[in-house]
Amino acid sequence: MKLRKYMEGEKGEIYLLSCFFILSFIVTYFYFYKGYFKVGFDDIVHFQVFESIANAFENHRLPPLVNFIGFSANGESFNGMYPWVTSLIFVIPRLLINNVILALYFSMSILLFITLFNCCLLLKNFTNKKSVLFFGSVIYSFNQYNLINIYNRGALGEALGFAFLPLVFLGIIKIWQKEYRVGSLFLALGMSLVINSHILTTVICCLYLIIFELFRLLLRKLDFKEIKSIIVAAFITIVASAYTLSNIIKLSLKNDLTTPWRNILTLDWNQFVAGSTKATLAFQTYNYNFGMFILIIMIVMVVMLFRSCKNTSWKKWIIISCITFVLTFSWVPYKYIGLTET
Repeated sequence: MKLRKYMEGEKGEIYLLSCFFILSFIVTYFYFYKGYFKVGFDDIVHFQVFESIANAFENHRLPPLVNFIGFSANGESFNGMYPWVTSLIFVIPRLLINNVILALYFSMSILLFITLFNCCLLLKNFTNKKSVLFFGSVIYSFNQYNLINIYNRGALGEALGFAFLPLVFLGIIKIWQKEYRVGSLFLALGMSLVINSHILTTVICCLYLIIFELFRLLLRKLDFKEIKSIIVAAFITIVASAYTLSNIIKLSLKNDLTTPWRNILTLDWNQFVAGSTKATLAFQTYNYNFGMFILIIMIVMVVMLFRSCKNTSWKKWIIISCITFVLTFSWVPYKYIGLTET
């Protein structure tokens, strides 16, 4: 009873954020406690970019669009073509802390805390129950996919996009709830941060928003105020992302760029199940998924779809999740419809 009373109000929110902060540093510690960090392939790319940005800032200049640090000094346009603005989470500690490992530990802990915090903001739109806010945020942030991205594969751009994704959903949901001004600001904030983090996550966000609004149009729920709010959010997003977008457009138009390999790799169901049951974060195709725990939650929620209840608004999110989940598997003939090398 005393714990429940303590968790209510502002004290409860401070306690919740404190738990998130401590948990972020504890989880990250397990990848650094030996005094080193195991570098993944994508880490090499990101760390060389971060070092280039840090060197530019030390000389009071903006980073060059072409990076000559690493990559055999051939000159790669990662600085210009890959968004780096939100990577200041990694660059600033690098500038302030002499110990590179300690700086990286601090940065990754903060990234995990930001992911927890943003997810909590989204969930708070639906409930004030601290237990739901805590466990919902933990499940989102500590799922197998995200931990592999951060600590093994080193896909820090995807991890940053994943951290800011809840703000995009919060913004569009606020607009649907007719909180147009707040919704526009959150949508613009979320999309700006995603664009300044990771291009593929940006593409996925845009696809989701387009599909959502087309469905609302078909259901005749789309009105002028909603369209206006989205347009305002889009304008703010473009302004806030102008540096990143202008660099990408300028380099693309003026150069014949050699792009990374392009392919869509689908999951095999049997490998997915086998990978989900293994308690490992090793980056292999078969276990590069959200893990068994979330799969069990998803199955439970699918069962709940068939239960009768007064409030059914939550059911559409389960259906959307299931459709997205199915689309990741080899059941979908991507190679026959010309999408595998887009």
